[in-house]
Amino acid sequence: MNVEEIITYTADICGVSVEEMKSRCRKRDLVVARQLSAYIIKEKTKLSLTSIANALGLKDHSTVIHSLKTVNNLYGIDNFVTEKLDLLKIRFYWEFDVKSS
Repeated sequence: MNVEEIITYTADICGVSVEEMKSRCRKRDLVVARQLSAYIIKEKTKLSLTSIANALGLKDHSTVIHSLKTVNNLYGIDNFVTEKLDLLKIRFYWEFDVKSS
């Protein structure tokens, strides 16, 4: 599993383009897509926070930290975040665990 695969799939399920997602635009749907990608990338790769920020076009590592906290705080409360994160977990956690077995 690579970072671009995570970013592409996240963009697809969030209904945005990869280019939009990597832009500096602060529309909610794009911000949430970036935050979800950062969360999955952090969970499923060994990339540093700075590398994750660079891959997503974020300012720096502190933006990734904020993204991780936001996803954790919104999961189970915000229906959009919960639904999309569940889809990402099904895709990447299940796929990863099956391939590792």
